[in-house]
Amino acid sequence: MLSSKSKSTIKAGYLVALFLIAIFYCSIVNVFFLNFIAQVFILSVPFVIYYFVKKYISTHSEENLTFAPVFGLSYSIFLISGLITEIIKFLFYQFANTTYLPAKIDEQRQMYERMGLLSNEASRAFDILSVPYQNTMLEYLIMYIIFGSIASLAIAYIVKKHKMPIE
Repeated sequence: MLSSKSKSTIKAGYLVALFLIAIFYCSIVNVFFLNFIAQVFILSVPFVIYYFVKKYISTHSEENLTFAPVFGLSYSIFLISGLITEIIKFLFYQFANTTYLPAKIDEQRQMYERMGLLSNEASRAFDILSVPYQNTMLEYLIMYIIFGSIASLAIAYIVKKHKMPIE
């Protein structure tokens, strides 16, 4: 049986994943306003996770949640939501619209060529990013593992409860 902390983490991870999938949808549509909204909302993801962590702490005030448990809670939400989102993106790139990712990568490659910045290393990077599983794995590594740990550190520092001194 899962603990209430695990259930809350999984539920929050699903909800944040739905939010991230909506952002992904807004970013792939060829409408400027939706693309702008996606860019703004991607910056709000740490605040959404902060909301879920703060909500969990307020409903479980009897627990003494110090830095480490709060960090684990917020980082778990980052990892769960990121994994779900990247699986959906992979399925989209691999099966639903197989031409989307290569077309976007080709646009970036042409922009680099026009600016005279395309080197062998950049060309190899574009080749790697045009493969769906490598693109989603790299994004998961950078955004959710690295950025998620940094954001979780900040969230845990802000939300933590201080240890009660021993009397």
